[in-house]
Amino acid sequence: MHASFRLGVIGKASVGMFMESGVLKAKHYSGQRARGIAATSARTGLDVGIAAIEGIVEIEKTSVFILEIPGIRHGGSRKVDQDLLFKKAENAELLGAIGTEAVISLRAIGIPPHFLQGVKDVAVSAVHRGLCMTIACVSNQVPILACHLDQHDIRYNISDVSLRN
Repeated sequence: MHASFRLGVIGKASVGMFMESGVLKAKHYSGQRARGIAATSARTGLDVGIAAIEGIVEIEKTSVFILEIPGIRHGGSRKVDQDLLFKKAENAELLGAIGTEAVISLRAIGIPPHFLQGVKDVAVSAVHRGLCMTIACVSNQVPILACHLDQHDIRYNISDVSLRN
């Protein structure tokens, strides 16, 4: 197993492992549930091999936030409440878009998505690494996305960001 080292370590030292910003990290052992032995010396920020691993790396249970965008038949990006979309997307740790209307809506508020392809699988991977993901998704794809997340036992919240008449 490999990890990024947080604090410099001398080879053969006992290390604790944890997830931080989706990356497995190690530091001098101080009670973490997962631990092992550093195979080599490493300075802060460098990768290090870890052997004799015991325990389980604790990962915070996160969820996916789905921002439902109207399909083109219902006005597409022209019918999005841009203020609401901005509020919900501006601080997204990871941001994906499913559907042209979703991409255009995000670009219209000046927040380009991080992911355009494989967004459903990126969401699963992100949650399994303790990261939150926000997905702007055209309305006809929301049920497919929700089904995918359900199959992976991932919590999600759906917010309609359409303009109210």
